[in-house]
Amino acid sequence: MASRRRVINEAEVVECLSAYGIGVVNSEILSLEEQVRLFRQAELIVGPHGAGLTNMLFSQHAKVIEFLGDPNPSARHFVRLAATLGHEHHFVQVRQKSKNEDMFVDIDVLKRRLDSLIG
Repeated sequence: MASRRRVINEAEVVECLSAYGIGVVNSEILSLEEQVRLFRQAELIVGPHGAGLTNMLFSQHAKVIEFLGDPNPSARHFVRLAATLGHEHHFVQVRQKSKNEDMFVDIDVLKRRLDSLIG
């Protein structure tokens, strides 16, 4: 579990993703080899802004949904990484007091984003 920038309503987010058939992975506990193998097959990557999204490097043609609370354009490096790799990148704006604080994901917003990407 993350020590900062945690998703406060993680159980709801996991339930929502599961309803769409999306598996949940804690990449922090996987070896690099396991991460490469897993993300090479990933068609959709969903997660909070942070180092875990870097695993998109190993994906072929993924759709990426980033939970982001900071509207600062300098926080958009995953957009640039996704574009360089040929991935689709999408945001779900989250409620967050500051960039290092925990975040709250609006489940209705997440569902709308998922519906628009995978139906």
